[in-house]
Amino acid sequence: MRQISRLTTALSCARLSKFTAIAIVSIAVQLSAQPLAAQSGNLVVPPKDPATSNTLGTPQERHPSRLLNFNTAYQLRAGEIEVHVGTHQTTPGYARTGTGNQIYYGGIDWGVTDRIQLRMSRQHFEDPVSRPINGVFYPIRFQSLGVAAKIRLYQGERISIAAEGAIERFVFESDLFGSRGGVDGVNVIGALHLPVTYAASPRLNFHVTPGVSVFPDTINGLPFYGTIASLGAGFSWKPNARWLAYGSVVYPFGPGGNTISSTAAITRVPIWTAGMRYNVSPKIAVDLYATNGIGLTSATSVLSFFPNGDTPLFGARLVYTPGRSAAYRPNYRGFSATPLSARNRSLQQNGFTLTSADTLAAGTFMTTGQSGTFGNLGGGALLSPDHDGQVEAYYEQYAVDGSVGRNRTPNDKSRYMVGGKLRLMDENNGSALSLSVSTLLGRDTGRTGVFYADVATSRKVNTRLALTVNPKLAAYGSTTQFGIGLGANYQLTRDLQAIAEVTPLIHGYTPVWAAGVRYQIPKTSVNIDLHATNAIGAHGLGTLVSQNETKFVFGATMRFGLKWN
Repeated sequence: MRQISRLTTALSCARLSKFTAIAIVSIAVQLSAQPLAAQSGNLVVPPKDPATSNTLGTPQERHPSRLLNFNTAYQLRAGEIEVHVGTHQTTPGYARTGTGNQIYYGGIDWGVTDRIQLRMSRQHFEDPVSRPINGVFYPIRFQSLGVAAKIRLYQGERISIAAEGAIERFVFESDLFGSRGGVDGVNVIGALHLPVTYAASPRLNFHVTPGVSVFPDTINGLPFYGTIASLGAGFSWKPNARWLAYGSVVYPFGPGGNTISSTAAITRVPIWTAGMRYNVSPKIAVDLYATNGIGLTSATSVLSFFPNGDTPLFGARLVYTPGRSAAYRPNYRGFSATPLSARNRSLQQNGFTLTSADTLAAGTFMTTGQSGTFGNLGGGALLSPDHDGQVEAYYEQYAVDGSVGRNRTPNDKSRYMVGGKLRLMDENNGSALSLSVSTLLGRDTGRTGVFYADVATSRKVNTRLALTVNPKLAAYGSTTQFGIGLGANYQLTRDLQAIAEVTPLIHGYTPVWAAGVRYQIPKTSVNIDLHATNAIGAHGLGTLVSQNETKFVFGATMRFGLKWN
């Protein structure tokens, strides 16, 4: 526990003698309406909703309390909660094999009062290094689980000051330090930060954050990060309620170091980050960013990716604010004048191999299950916590007729996947069509990871016919599968739909196809599917791989309406 005692005195001992800052500007490509008005603390006050006269302002519509891996002096309001999940990775060219080195992370922030904010965060990395260290591609297991508390010290008209302290359980296991298998690889670390924010205008804020992070001086007798005093500078520019651009640089002063060099020496490099945020809805935002830092927790945010800290990482993060408030409007389009029809609700459900361009209605939970020939079996759960967004989880055993080679799927046929969907355009609320983007991240039981993404566009030709275009991509190892799905959904009777889909594939493979019917049991929320297809699966990668034989599938879904949203 010596790191904890060093942590409490490190700020007074560290001498931050000089400062170097680089402003990194990320320009928003598109500006939405909703101009900003006034500012109080970190609160960018949007105009009132003309329909409800409610003042608008979720945490995503204000300058944030944290710019990804960089602390600001702002905080959540009392009772507000913000949840985030994300990943960043090297480009495939930097990785020894596969699609890149990935860091996965998530956390939750809670405004206990207007002056006190608590944060819990978790991150995980487990891969070989992107480039050799002393000629060896050492596997590294890098994990952190921690809590942090931030307190507001001062808030004026333009200046805000806060203090944050954090303590974390830190895992660094690798043969590089002889710590594989847990030998001296688990430690308690911590950090202190004193962020200061200057509001130059309601749109443009500048942030300066001195801090110190405390790591072990050695692991198994080999030099490690030690104590790292740092000084950071950043900016956040919010031209309107939906867009945010930000950048930061953190300069480490030592006495320890924040990177492992290609010769295994502990050295120091600045940590830079540049990114932008777009609010899909008032409560759901997406960050896209680049950085050379590996850490996302308070203590590890000063660390660079290894080796040398000169490898760029690119990432995406989803930020969500649950709950209700008079200041939270539901979306940026306003509601349709009439409730969704049964037909429009039915089109929120995915097809047999294609993704719906709509999301489930807010507060909807759906369970799915299917069983097919050639050993196909699977199920899933979908939850729409807010308008224009949903989260998904699936497990599936692929159909196996013996015709699919290992160059088209990972070795193991059992796969689990988690991900989500964001709707960017909604035909039911005035858009010319519906448009959404989806991602699924998953592994098979052989631990082969797959990244899947698609874009779904749909248009209702009339009250009976809806057409879908669905480009999709899946990647794992050195393999990439790509196709463009085309689908038609026709309402035969009030309760019966006919669905036909085809997805031409690259590399000359036989196109994936599916055809069948969907029946809604009257006066229930249960749908029954019967269809034939040559796809080995119903989700993600499985919808991009065709087999020789026709598979017959029985499926069912059930919806539940939740009242907590």
